[in-house]
Amino acid sequence: MPAAELAAVALGVARSCTRTFASDPRNYDTAVGMKTDSLDRIRSSFELLSPHMAQMTRTFYERLFAARPDTRQLFKVDMDIQRQHFAAALALVVRNLGLLDALEEPLHELGASHARVGVRPEHYPFVRDAMLKALAEALGPAWSSDLADDWRNLIETLASHMLAGTLPASDRLS
Repeated sequence: MPAAELAAVALGVARSCTRTFASDPRNYDTAVGMKTDSLDRIRSSFELLSPHMAQMTRTFYERLFAARPDTRQLFKVDMDIQRQHFAAALALVVRNLGLLDALEEPLHELGASHARVGVRPEHYPFVRDAMLKALAEALGPAWSSDLADDWRNLIETLASHMLAGTLPASDRLS
């Protein structure tokens, strides 16, 4: 796909991911674009998730590869190491939910590095869905519709920043 076309697709996906927040101004209670109670639910669920992190990350990749087998070839490293990196990144995000805007540039860089290895904008919804299913399975009865919405909003915020990193700085949503 030509770079200009890829940038247009990335911008479209980034804008569609942010529509969730723009549709309700009450969602802008914090710098992250999420309400405080949503952030608290994410933090609490992450504490419950921690003992099950290895299984959750395994389930996440299994679901992603089942939904998009073409993504498996993007991972050149040992998957045990990849799952550990993913768990560490997730922990970093959750620990810094109140300061997520400070991670904007590193998320742009992460998105750009993912694009360089072949991650395409159309992969992001599959990643989101696989993540939500893996979280729901790992959290079992603690999973709720509110928690699903909270995690969806967080994942879409992260995806928006990562996708913005694939665009020229002048085209980024800020």
